[in-house]
This record gives sequence, structure tokens and C-alpha cells, in this order.
Amino acid sequence: MSNVLFILGAGPRIGWSVATKFKAEGYTVAVGSRNPNVQKAKDDGFLPVTVDVTKTEAIESAFAFVKKELGVPNVVVYNGATPGDQTSRRLRC
Repeated sequence: MSNVLFILGAGPRIGWSVATKFKAEGYTVAVGSRNPNVQKAKDDGFLPVTVDVTKTEAIESAFAFVKKELGVPNVVVYNGATPGDQTSRRLRC
């Protein structure tokens, strides 16, 4: 069974750096953002996921997609934040 990382808010700096590090450590990686660079993600060996982290339903749908494609994530990195965002407080794991 493979270790799976899912990054919510996988931007070009911190998110991508974390994804690259985990991939080097043997993880299968899903990178989520509102407008993912699908080609770059695929070229780098990541699963691109479209997700708006300000919407609970979008996060739930993204998790379902990652679970279907890669399995249940062992590690989740929440790197997406907006001023006043309360999404993380509403989620039930």
C-alpha cells in the first residue's frame, strides 16, 4: 500500500515544494487548488485536483476524488487560507 499525500492549496511555492519533497520520500501526491496547472502536475508526477478551499462541499468532493484515484490520504496539508476563512472549523474528519 502506498502512502498518499493530499495538499489543499498547492501553489507554486510552498505547496509545490512540499509535494516535491514528499514525492521524493516515496509518497503518491495529489495537489489541490482552485486552478491547478494540470500539465505541470502530471509532468511532475502529481494528481491534479480542482478544489476551492472556501467551500466545504468542494473539499469533500476533492477528498472523494483522491480516495478513488489514489486511496485514503495518510497525510493532508492545508496550505490554502483566505482572510476570515472558517472552513477548517466546519469540517468533520
